[in-house]
Amino acid sequence: MDPVEIAKAAAIAEIKKHGLPSQLHLDLSLSKAIELAEELGADRLVVELGTILMDFKLGEATSLRKKEEHAELSVAAAEKLLHGLLDSEKLGKVLACIKEHHLQSFSCIESEICANADCYRFLSPRGFLSFLHSLGNRKMSFNDSIVYVEEKADEKWEILSLPQCKEELEPFYRQIEEFIRLAKA
Repeated sequence: MDPVEIAKAAAIAEIKKHGLPSQLHLDLSLSKAIELAEELGADRLVVELGTILMDFKLGEATSLRKKEEHAELSVAAAEKLLHGLLDSEKLGKVLACIKEHHLQSFSCIESEICANADCYRFLSPRGFLSFLHSLGNRKMSFNDSIVYVEEKADEKWEILSLPQCKEELEPFYRQIEEFIRLAKA
């Protein structure tokens, strides 16, 4: 049994059930994570699983009004899903990827790659516009949406740690900052 296919199927089922994260965001971060894993010589299996499962329970957590706990819920679900499919070292690294994807310090290169790939969901043009589109489904005022977008962009900019990712995303981040500034005027 291929752990990546099992994880993808489970993640897609969660997306269909709860609507979060979007399939586009999952695909965007996964393709970037694979690219970075190959470039940096990291364990591709760990990176793929970590990226697929880092927001595994985001939709459920959001529906329970526990969005801030989505990483912990995702860790528990991933551990159960992957039990017996990976050795303990690889499983530990996958769980670290999930736990650390909103942090600024990382226990392994695979975790750092997952966190940086996650930033593309909010700072790349495709990811940012998809994020804006998804806000239309939430019952937020325009001003609350602007604040939320700004907070998310700033959070992801602070998490970025890999030089190649910072270099690639900086022009977009600066444009997002300017759009927000103009929207607030």
